[in-house]
Amino acid sequence: MKQTTPVEINDNILNFCNEIDATTKPIFVKVVQAKGTIINDCYGNVENHVKANDLKIQYCGIIWEIP
Repeated sequence: MKQTTPVEINDNILNFCNEIDATTKPIFVKVVQAKGTIINDCYGNVENHVKANDLKIQYCGIIWEIP
């Protein structure tokens, strides 16, 4: 089965996230491919963007769902 981004934040996802950190809630993040980035190289793209723009990185998690 193919893993995919969940279509909604349901009780299963909320319970899973609560086990990791009960002080935060999951959210959907809009993804926009920036000029000069490589598809499916999220971590490398972010690292390069942070370095090029003198920013600080904010790490997060990705939740995949197997229907």
